[in-house]
Amino acid sequence: MHIRTSRASVAVDTPGESKPSSRPANPGRRPAAQTLWATRPLALRDGRAIAVRLVGDRLEVAVVDATTATIRWRLASSVLTERQATIWANTSDSRRTR
Repeated sequence: MHIRTSRASVAVDTPGESKPSSRPANPGRRPAAQTLWATRPLALRDGRAIAVRLVGDRLEVAVVDATTATIRWRLASSVLTERQATIWANTSDSRRTR
């Protein structure tokens, strides 16, 4: 059950109501990702690379599409050469998030 006010809605326990587990089991859940956001994007043929993330053992790059301005996560090996990755790593500071 919840209580609604003009500013918020708050969940409350009611007698006899069973509580769901705090973390539902989800066997198809993706592994946790570690993301590094670049302060300087790298210009690519398809747009700009703005971040990298490691999901399990897969390295992905966030590319902002040059025409639609949408962000797509793509495999690093399909977006960057080793030389481009080295140049980008050396010229861009990054901010880490989890």
